[in-house]
Amino acid sequence: MNEQLKLLVNLQDLDLKMLDLEKLKNNIPKEIEQNRENFKSAEDEFKNEESELKEIQKTIRLKEGTLNDETEHLKKTQVKLNEVKTNKEYSAILKEIDSIKERKDQLEEGIIVLLDKVEIAKEKIEKSRGKASQEKKIWEDVVKTKENELKSLEEEIKKNQLEREDLVKKVDPKLLQRYQKLSKHHDKVALAEVKNKSCQGCFITISPQNFNLLTSSENIISCPNCQRILYVRE
Repeated sequence: MNEQLKLLVNLQDLDLKMLDLEKLKNNIPKEIEQNRENFKSAEDEFKNEESELKEIQKTIRLKEGTLNDETEHLKKTQVKLNEVKTNKEYSAILKEIDSIKERKDQLEEGIIVLLDKVEIAKEKIEKSRGKASQEKKIWEDVVKTKENELKSLEEEIKKNQLEREDLVKKVDPKLLQRYQKLSKHHDKVALAEVKNKSCQGCFITISPQNFNLLTSSENIISCPNCQRILYVRE
């Protein structure tokens, strides 16, 4: 194989490797963010359930306050029974007492229902707290792992960049310019390997004449269809 062609093959292998490394590097923040979203969602669920519990407890306190007021109201109304002078007044106070007792019963029943909801809410909070804690640990572990991966990738990319700089210096400037143009036009794939006498860039069959030139001469041969530089890997 032509020495310049060997350099181009090595250059393309290196460029494609660096492209993959850059993709892995750029994907790391997305992976970290995805796990952060999982943690944030679990944490929000926990906070929402805590807020719901506080609202229930607040409602209980309000009902208990109203219940105390009604209890005092009942005591005062019952005292009035000893002060009335007519049957009409007596009947009216008894009716008021019944009404107060009914309201008290409703308040007490409501408080009992809410107390049951408190117990259910506390159980849900314990579960969501555990889930949030677990998701936080997963996220922290992912951050630590991905930060190490990122550091490793950056070191490898830097190493490859230095290797590329040395390699580029050895390539003929005109051939390098041709490589760069083809690389830009063909999504970083300026060279195409020939397998089974077919261009692996566009899969056209290479003519016997071109194939012979490719394997027996020092010439740089291009694919007549996609214009990529052809090579046979040794």
